[in-house]
Amino acid sequence: MKKLTQFSIFSLLLSILYNCSAYKSASNKMVKGNYAEAFETSIKLFSKNSSQRKKVKQLELLQNSYMLANRQDEFRLQNMRTKSDPNYKDIYYLVKTLYDRENLIKPYLPLYKNNKELKFSVKNYSLELEQAKEDFLNDYYTSALKYLTTKKKSNARSAYNLLKEVQEVDYNYRDVNIKLEEAYKNGIERMYVTAVNQTGHPLPENFKDNLLYNLNNEVNSFWMRISTSKPYNMDHEIRVVLNRLYIGKDDFTKKSKNFDKDIVDGWEYEKDGRGNVIKDSLGNTKKVDKHVIVRATVTEFKRTKDAKLDATIEVYDPNGNIEIYDLYGYVRRESSITSKFIFESVFAEFEGDERALNRRELDLIKKTPVAFPTDYDMINECIRESRKELIYFLSSYYKIKKKKPFLFP
Repeated sequence: MKKLTQFSIFSLLLSILYNCSAYKSASNKMVKGNYAEAFETSIKLFSKNSSQRKKVKQLELLQNSYMLANRQDEFRLQNMRTKSDPNYKDIYYLVKTLYDRENLIKPYLPLYKNNKELKFSVKNYSLELEQAKEDFLNDYYTSALKYLTTKKKSNARSAYNLLKEVQEVDYNYRDVNIKLEEAYKNGIERMYVTAVNQTGHPLPENFKDNLLYNLNNEVNSFWMRISTSKPYNMDHEIRVVLNRLYIGKDDFTKKSKNFDKDIVDGWEYEKDGRGNVIKDSLGNTKKVDKHVIVRATVTEFKRTKDAKLDATIEVYDPNGNIEIYDLYGYVRRESSITSKFIFESVFAEFEGDERALNRRELDLIKKTPVAFPTDYDMINECIRESRKELIYFLSSYYKIKKKKPFLFP
């Protein structure tokens, strides 16, 4: 029971602190002219309070924030409607804001303070909202249809974005779902991606699979469909041309280093210059640490091998014209990517006393030697790195294509 009482007191204190903080926050917003935010804060506070005394205290703030927010929005709405080219979307959402605000206060009306009814202008924005909605949806729908009359993919995407906003407001507006599907089909870029080996070096049979597998999921572009088999209706062919391949030789080095260390190895009796055991004032024999020098020789082995693959990404249009983009959006003959892979295995052996070794050498002698990778292993690692660059290129494709391509016949 005592714990329950303490919890109740704690909850009450939290409630008081929240109310004070929220009321102060709403008041500060009023002072700054943020009337809409002040109303949202004050209506939340008013609806949560069960105390009639606290509600009365908040009435003036609630009334003023509501009236001033409405007056501010009505003024903005009037200015928006008088423009020669009104923005119907902004008008709709502003009317909806007025409509929603009115519906928040309605359940609490009428409100009284000192036995006098407080004035809250209730206009009923239902019809106005319905008209604003129709103006907005018709404007976006009509504009989308104009975009769809052209064959440009960029226009189809613009149409899709407009229709998507229409659908989000009214899912069943006219034939918006059919037109949305049409815009999406017209806006998709169909990419055929392939790879060509011009290195003069035999590559693993599965090198294309390692380079091109599952690109759609990796790129995850809404407007791009990637195929590794040539579609009949492709928009672009992206060709990864492997130009130069270098594979280094197996490099093996070793070096030895001696270590010695002064360590404590047990204890011994302390003796004087004559070899007699020394005792303390109580007659106890004195002991001291026994120091010894330990030594070891470490032979460190290092196996290294490196490989480098140079490639270019070429983009062709359906007519066979080449459009070359680099990763920064500039058009040029070659969009080069270079992939490197370095294999390194370091391990060690030792002779002598292990206690003489440092932490690094102790870690090295625990390592298991790793065999040199084959040339095909090195090539596959380079191809994995090239794949990352290809995915980045495809993901950045629309940003890159903003620049006008320079066509090479």
